[in-house]
Amino acid sequence: MIVERDCKWCGEPFSREARWGKSNEFCSRVCYDRFREDGREKRWLCICGRRKYGASKVCSACFESQLSKKREEAAQLKALDDLAREIFAAIQKAKEAIRLRKRKKIHSRSSDGLCVYCGESLATGQRRFCSLSCNDHFKKLKKRKLVGEVSRVRRLDVFRRDGFVCRYCGKLCRFPFVHGDKRSATLDHVVPIAKGGDHSLDNLVTACLSCNSKKHDAIWS
Repeated sequence: MIVERDCKWCGEPFSREARWGKSNEFCSRVCYDRFREDGREKRWLCICGRRKYGASKVCSACFESQLSKKREEAAQLKALDDLAREIFAAIQKAKEAIRLRKRKKIHSRSSDGLCVYCGESLATGQRRFCSLSCNDHFKKLKKRKLVGEVSRVRRLDVFRRDGFVCRYCGKLCRFPFVHGDKRSATLDHVVPIAKGGDHSLDNLVTACLSCNSKKHDAIWS
């Protein structure tokens, strides 16, 4: 049986009797040896439709186009990475500036040397508050967003105005304050801060510790 084919190496047509083996794919022994020496024993179909022999499955043109696409993608990824790094650095810088601003505000000493909450003079080593009690009261006011309505009032001025007498029970209060003593003088807001009252001289009265504890956040006449 005679078959007609194209040589796998040179592409020339040839006719030969059908036989088994690779010799049936080449027009001569020379083409077969050259094919083996060139290392093109594998045959692939490239993505562009061309036949490709050898280890690579794509032709040179397709390989160059794929390589250029990969280079463009790598350049775009690098640009996005640089942009992300710049944004992250800007965010970290802004956070650091805010942290330093807060730290400077918290640790800065009062300009006039008086307590921010009660107006008492600050001792050596005290920065903004004369006691932990004033610090706690100021934090509570700050949480309720009433810092703008806080006026500096000295507790001793309120006690002297009321004559160290409790506004609710009418008994004489003891000063200075002693923990556990129910007759110790304390400051009380007539309209509690929780119900919209402000920290001013008109809204502050003298109250003993016992009455102040009973009143809590109610409004007594």
